[in-house]
Amino acid sequence: MSNINSMIGAMLIVAGTSIGAGMLALPISTYSMGFLPSTILMIVMWCIALYSSLIIAKINAYFGKAISIPLAAKKILGKKIEVIASIAMLIMLYSLLVAYISGGASIVREELQKIEIYLPNKLISILLTLILALIVSYKIRAVDYVNRLMFLGKLIVFAVVIVFLADDINISYLSNIGGYSSSVFSAVVLFFTAFGFHLSIHAIVCYVGTSYALLRRVFILGTLVPLLIYIVWQATTLGIIPLIGDNSFSSVSDSGCSLGTFIKALKYHAGNVSLVPFVSWFSLLAILTSLLGVAIGLFEYFIELKKYSHNFQGRIKASLWTFILPLILVLISPNIFIKALTIAGAFLSFLAIIIPALIVLKLAKIDKQGYRKLFASRLHIFAMLFIGVVIVVMSFL
Repeated sequence: MSNINSMIGAMLIVAGTSIGAGMLALPISTYSMGFLPSTILMIVMWCIALYSSLIIAKINAYFGKAISIPLAAKKILGKKIEVIASIAMLIMLYSLLVAYISGGASIVREELQKIEIYLPNKLISILLTLILALIVSYKIRAVDYVNRLMFLGKLIVFAVVIVFLADDINISYLSNIGGYSSSVFSAVVLFFTAFGFHLSIHAIVCYVGTSYALLRRVFILGTLVPLLIYIVWQATTLGIIPLIGDNSFSSVSDSGCSLGTFIKALKYHAGNVSLVPFVSWFSLLAILTSLLGVAIGLFEYFIELKKYSHNFQGRIKASLWTFILPLILVLISPNIFIKALTIAGAFLSFLAIIIPALIVLKLAKIDKQGYRKLFASRLHIFAMLFIGVVIVVMSFL
């Protein structure tokens, strides 16, 4: 029974880490592709994300214990690669914070305008960041419980939104294709990022052990949950919001892919007026849970890196390191939500695909016997390495 409970808990970690504010960006990035092509691409990227997670699971199995990607890189590839991996992880987390602050401020601004409160987007970004910094600077355990409650609330509100929006879906919209252009590139990166639980794998291994068979079940079942949720979300949003016209995907694009404009369009086309607040609540909860999750991780990283104590002064210093740079970037470029997520996806690909592939290829040279016990043909690894490089390149096109 305890094994089953651990397996279920690990699956929830996988699903919970994957499902977040990034899913709000998926329709914005893929609307021009149409529902069917974007769904096929999503499934392909799910397979790639899943396979790369299984490679990392095998690396943990090779060491016989839970090990983070930067530490595994240090042991096999050397100190220089560990430093590069650590910098990549820092840039990725900063990029996610930038995206979530930008998206959160955009949604809050739209909500305030409904009650005739008009504040500059930059001021909202500052206030949101300040509130978040104060929350994160409080006791982490309390923040963790708040985050769990918000995650549960997010799932409940999401179910309500989908059930009631289902009646408003226009099937003809799902066959709309507005032109692929460069949207395919950003869609590839965002879909991979949407299944990006890879940096939590060492924590999952700590929880359930290094058994590859168990980890494989956890990762397959755990990632199926966000896959199904994303497909439903895509079908709902692409089936309700038209390509052109007022409150359409075209107007979202004209706004600089503002998340607030997208949520406004979704609420406008919702047939049930009473559903409108639920759409806002879901969007805000998705942003806040992702914001808190990333912010806590980055905050604790600086506590450890700078060797700050957990007193008031130390936590304030760690908060400044965590939030000042993302806030400056958001103030410079308020509608940076999609771009910041894409940059985060590039560095996630580097950490979750390229570095693990290089580790395995090095193992093939220095420990052929250990390599053969766990890993398949090197052709598969070279293919993953190539895919990882392609994703990185696409994120900057």
